[in-house]
Amino acid sequence: MPNFQVALIHTMPFPNTLSALLFQMQNRLGMYINPPSLPSLMNFISGYTMATRCHHIDEPDTLRSFHDFVAQQLGYAESTAGFANMILAYVCGFHPSDIDWPDFLSQPISAQQHAQAVELFYQLLQAYQTSH
Repeated sequence: MPNFQVALIHTMPFPNTLSALLFQMQNRLGMYINPPSLPSLMNFISGYTMATRCHHIDEPDTLRSFHDFVAQQLGYAESTAGFANMILAYVCGFHPSDIDWPDFLSQPISAQQHAQAVELFYQLLQAYQTSH
């Protein structure tokens, strides 16, 4: 009978928080969401949050105050647009003090702008984690 050697498969550690999962996803975002954009990432976060609530998984809402943090960092007066819209608008060149949200939301966003928005999201998330 042949003697087979089984190679060990390197697996990533299972993240135990949403923030840990987001940072794990960072370098291979397209493997988790499609397209790899901030709106898709926001949908992923919303789905993750809903799933934890539906299944009674007790996980702190670590991103609750992230919207306010992003507004403060980027110069918005309030955070009601949500961090994804604020970051995208900022990357697209809309000035926080006089943004017309319907105008912004009707504008096409390039793949490069989406990539810049994702990069800025992760920079802000890292700064947020450091400060909280």
